[in-house]
Amino acid sequence: MKHNLHRVLALCLATLLFLGAAIYTVAAAAEDPAVIFYGNTQEIRFERALPFLGNQQPDLFKNLKGLMPGDTVTQQIEVGAKKLLNSRVYLYLRAENPNEDYITLVETYGHWVEFKVKNGNQEITGNLADGVLLGVFSRDDTQTIEVTVSIDIEAGNELQDLVAEIDWVFTAEIFQNVFPPIRPDPDVEPSDLPWLTDDHVNYIIGYSDGLVHPERSMTRAEAATVFYRLLTEEVRDQIWSDQTSYSDVNSESWFYIAICTLTNGGILEGYPDGTFRPDAPITRAELATIISRFDTKFGELEVAASFDDVTGHWSEPYVEFSATRGYVLGYPDGTFRPDQPITRAETVTMINRCLDRAVDEKGLCEGYITWPDNIEGDWYYYDIIEAANHHDYARSKREVEQQDYCYENWTKLQSPIDWKKHETEWLRDLVK
Repeated sequence: MKHNLHRVLALCLATLLFLGAAIYTVAAAAEDPAVIFYGNTQEIRFERALPFLGNQQPDLFKNLKGLMPGDTVTQQIEVGAKKLLNSRVYLYLRAENPNEDYITLVETYGHWVEFKVKNGNQEITGNLADGVLLGVFSRDDTQTIEVTVSIDIEAGNELQDLVAEIDWVFTAEIFQNVFPPIRPDPDVEPSDLPWLTDDHVNYIIGYSDGLVHPERSMTRAEAATVFYRLLTEEVRDQIWSDQTSYSDVNSESWFYIAICTLTNGGILEGYPDGTFRPDAPITRAELATIISRFDTKFGELEVAASFDDVTGHWSEPYVEFSATRGYVLGYPDGTFRPDQPITRAETVTMINRCLDRAVDEKGLCEGYITWPDNIEGDWYYYDIIEAANHHDYARSKREVEQQDYCYENWTKLQSPIDWKKHETEWLRDLVK
């Protein structure tokens, strides 16, 4: 997957806590201050932030001063992006350069002071030394985050005269994506998905802990491996490769052959810095795009579906195509959430739809594989079972909701393909 990546760092010096006699008076701003990344100049700007005692550094957290035992104070700031085109930006916040009083406060009196950053449903408690993702933004998109400091009423003279200071560091990471669709060989009779098998193989397996982790994010390496398993043998032989230039994909990795092969076939691409980032989560938009690239009807089928939050997004034609084909469904609020990491359950559901794979309680036969964390009644229960069992089937007349195909009646369970064994053999062959 091709991304043009830039990193922009900007420092904002802000006093986190002023305790005891160290209190300063600052006039109130008309609106909450803002940290905005501008795509046209590729820089972070601080807006509506007050000057910090004549210093050129802006003061974003003016409320978090003069706190005493029993105080709880919240400061809201706006974060986001403007003037982005076909790209998205990840905004991060971390703390640097703590003074001695801040270190003393955290290490010695930390049980009295609670520090939180909240963005929507995400809440981080503690220091920010490792950095916090504040949000993912596209075009003119902003969110309001809250920074809250609470001091326990039991705190006493130990905190007197402490002046705790840190530097806030905001980082913008920009991704510009280009996903050209793959065109089939014009001499080959077209079909919907000529690269993917119509054999209902087991294409997902569990982990060494005996669980399948359906709600865990799917990584880029796992996604590559799943699609490698789903390739027809003919296509796999045609595009097979054991060579790659990715600096973070080595020949001892279990996903090595899958990433080499799908890259060679034009399905996947890495980043401009020469990495693939196999352990990074893959997003909903990226997976929808990969599925679209397998489909020979991409670019030829009239698109009729859309979502409120994909207009202008780099993935818009791919997401809308996948939605028109019924591969993806949105959320009840009319959004698709393209930049949200996709879970393993969502991944197999999307893939099952594109392969017309579906089973329900009436279609199962005895002895199928499941896991303790794939619980009957969960929305993804049958999709996980469908993806994890190698089986023969006959098509029933029970229609799948929102799809144009019917549920399967399994006729026989086949021995599951031992993908770990195959992956080990492929790697062993490399060193011969």
